[in-house]
Amino acid sequence: MEIIVNVAQSLNGFISGPGGKTARISSPSDQIRVHMLRASVDGILVGANTVICDNPDLTARPEDGTVVRPARIILDGGLRIPRDSKVLDSRSRTLVFTSVRDREIDGAELLVSPRVELTVPHIIDVLQELGMKKILIEGGANVISQFVESLAVTRFYLFIGQVIMPEGGVRLFSPNKEIEGAIMSSRIEPGGILLELDPEKLVNAK
Repeated sequence: MEIIVNVAQSLNGFISGPGGKTARISSPSDQIRVHMLRASVDGILVGANTVICDNPDLTARPEDGTVVRPARIILDGGLRIPRDSKVLDSRSRTLVFTSVRDREIDGAELLVSPRVELTVPHIIDVLQELGMKKILIEGGANVISQFVESLAVTRFYLFIGQVIMPEGGVRLFSPNKEIEGAIMSSRIEPGGILLELDPEKLVNAK
């Protein structure tokens, strides 16, 4: 399975504000790239905190005006996502990995396993059994870290936007750890820099 991470970071190293508060980091130009990437995958995967804080719809909206709807994959062990979340609008297939057995959620298929079994290898196995071959991970930091540490990530894109965020936000990496050879390519774009990183170099980077 191809597993791609795409994440945006401020100049001072934050992917979200204090308390997980969302902020626009990607430039309009980078958003075009992101939506093209979304349109190319079978599913978009995020954690429960991303749904709670950002309420994304996880669709792709290419420049041609179409709406592409990959499956929405939510990691939510405690089944905490609000019932009015956009990912539960029934307009796309929504899969929720959880350990809660005694509740249902309208608009989602619950994939229930004991909490100790909600591991990256298990999640990948289930998605492959469902016929998925290409997954995009968009957050949050803990989810990205889990997949990186499991050596499951095949490609990793980091957009550094021209934004300074308040201290106390969420960092993707420790700012004090030097990682030699992690940058595979870099490209200056309107509003920031796009890096492709070597996922294996990022293991234990947090």
